[in-house]
Amino acid sequence: LDQPLYVFFIDHGDSNVKLQLAKSIYMEATELKTILDDYQTTTGNQLVLVVEACYSGSLLPVLKAPNRAIITSASANETANFVDKQGFTRFFTKYLFSGANFLEAFQLAQRDQNTMLGKFAQRTVTASAAETAKTTQLPQIDDNGDGMYDPTQDGQWLKQLKINGDLQMADSTLRVESLTTATTLPVGQSLKLQAKAGT
Repeated sequence: LDQPLYVFFIDHGDSNVKLQLAKSIYMEATELKTILDDYQTTTGNQLVLVVEACYSGSLLPVLKAPNRAIITSASANETANFVDKQGFTRFFTKYLFSGANFLEAFQLAQRDQNTMLGKFAQRTVTASAAETAKTTQLPQIDDNGDGMYDPTQDGQWLKQLKINGDLQMADSTLRVESLTTATTLPVGQSLKLQAKAGT
């Protein structure tokens, strides 16, 4: 490709550095790294991975690689927050589609996310307790391959990237309903893989 491959993952994350693919089906971050490494080794292509999930910042040190940018919606010890279907990725993609580069979209989405959370800071979370909603969330980036988020070091590559073209958006969420049952195969045996998805 003459541009990076853009991969967006939006689902549940786990504090044990896993991502949920479907109900009760998780992928270890090391498995995802193998897939991404294989793709980049085979193609020589750059890759940008955007992850909207709880604890997604924990992926930075595991998934780091040259020519790979990772953008997460939360730090390693935070849950991702949504209010009325609004969240980091919704803000982030809005700015990408309006012409912002990836770094600008990241910074603006980070601001909007925290503004939204601040507005809901004093609301009661449960009827029986006086907990207050979380007021901040720290999205993170790593585009220099060191596996750490440092706002003074990261973002040089991402500020050069934009999504261009005649883009159309729809307000629909794709949901995986079923997958091929996990199995072990002998070398050389084939298996038809299937995934059923709906909106």
